[in-house]
Amino acid sequence: MMALNHQEPDRIPRDFGGTFTTTIHVGAYSRLMGFLGIEAGPAMIDNYQVRTAVLDPRLVERVGSDCVALKTKPPTTWKLKLVTDDKGYEHQIDEWGVDRACPPGGYYYDVVSSPLAGATLKDLDLFPWPDPNNTGRFDGLEERAKSLYEGTDKCVILSVGTSIFAQIAFLMGWEDFLLNTAANPPLIKEFVERLLSFNQSLIGATLDRVGKYVQVFNMYDDLTHQHNLFVSKKTLNEIFMPAYKKLFKAVKSKADVKVLFHICGASRLLFDELMDAGVDAFNPIQVSADGMGDTAELKRLYGDKLTFWGGGCDTQNVLPNGSTDDVRREVRRRIADLAPGGGFVFSPVHNIQSEVPPENIVAMYDEVSKWDTYPIQVEALRKIV
Repeated sequence: MMALNHQEPDRIPRDFGGTFTTTIHVGAYSRLMGFLGIEAGPAMIDNYQVRTAVLDPRLVERVGSDCVALKTKPPTTWKLKLVTDDKGYEHQIDEWGVDRACPPGGYYYDVVSSPLAGATLKDLDLFPWPDPNNTGRFDGLEERAKSLYEGTDKCVILSVGTSIFAQIAFLMGWEDFLLNTAANPPLIKEFVERLLSFNQSLIGATLDRVGKYVQVFNMYDDLTHQHNLFVSKKTLNEIFMPAYKKLFKAVKSKADVKVLFHICGASRLLFDELMDAGVDAFNPIQVSADGMGDTAELKRLYGDKLTFWGGGCDTQNVLPNGSTDDVRREVRRRIADLAPGGGFVFSPVHNIQSEVPPENIVAMYDEVSKWDTYPIQVEALRKIV
């Protein structure tokens, strides 16, 4: 909480497993467990869309994570079913009717069928919208939240697993969605209002139960890609930002929490707009995306206003492809750039991907441990080549 309040704590806090974008793919997880000699059963999948692992508490402690995830459950009206088609693709259909498939030997489930492709305003009226207040979502939630709050020293991060921008893309398909932001704004505005209402109800009901036990509320919406915005800033400001502002205002009216917003890509393009909407911290700080590599400049411009949650090591190039020395060098650079003054939570840029060598993962966290004590030794970090 000191880091989130832009104060220097005793050391840099770390997040490993606190959100579904700050964890590890099951492939890398299995190899890492073997490398560390931690005996466990077969790796279990925590999130099927990105095939991240259920983390062994011994591994969480080994890497020194200060965060823990608190997630709502699926509604009683839906259960996960995995079906393999005649081409070997494994399918799952979520509670919204979105069909995702993973090819043979693949790493992720991608959207292959969207229930509202080609939708009209009338179709939105006919669509069977999920019930945000289904009791199954909250089964055991308050008990778990209280246990984490009272029984651990971890920062409790709440996620209800929904979004607005990306959810429309999943429901319509990206092509229909992007075309309609220009060709049919009233349709997209109605979509946004429906999803805002769903999120407000779900988040409100959740925080009524657990708000006093959580410190961070996490939301996901990739509004930018590797190089730019998905849609114009005018469209974002007119259609989407007012919804985020209402949503985050509702969140903070329910509980004393910080808003952590996950946005991949060239997110710097929207820092000002999203902070104005109520965002306190950004993840993942994708240092390989356009305009994101100069983390010292990002800290200079925004370090007194937002918390950089991530950016600790590039997961697109350095962590999977670099040597252990490359990884250690990257970690030192990002700590020197982002940690001084607080406002930094160490995590690699995104989930640790399937083919990342375990040696590199260990090198990353071991290097953090060498340099994470405040005050940060910036000059010493920059001298080591």
